[in-house]
Amino acid sequence: MEDRPSGSFTTSISPDKNAVRLNLNGQSIEMTTSQLARLIEHLGEVRATLQPPVPATPDPRQRSFPLLEEFVVATMDDQPAVECGARFSFRSQYYGWQVIRMSPACCRVLGENLLGIERPSPFLMPESGSMN
Repeated sequence: MEDRPSGSFTTSISPDKNAVRLNLNGQSIEMTTSQLARLIEHLGEVRATLQPPVPATPDPRQRSFPLLEEFVVATMDDQPAVECGARFSFRSQYYGWQVIRMSPACCRVLGENLLGIERPSPFLMPESGSMN
């Protein structure tokens, strides 16, 4: 297992990627993915009861999570790459602010779904894209 630091605790993922070991203050616990999912849900419920509440606006320094690995578009003539798509911020009293980046293709699919535009297949997505 390889340790990955995260604040004042560390986590390490099992070689088969079916479990995680949490190390905090000299204590260690190994959890399966379903146990970890239940813990995350419970911690979200706990967070919702704490003060101060989740801020009304997101922290602009918060990292975002791409739905696609390819989010940067290269330009011609050795110019710097251009970031495309959109960033969406969602506030949850349980999990704080979640910032999600979407490629232009995923933005188009989202817009079409919101407008009720029919696509040839309900499962037709941009290559490498996902929408839940």
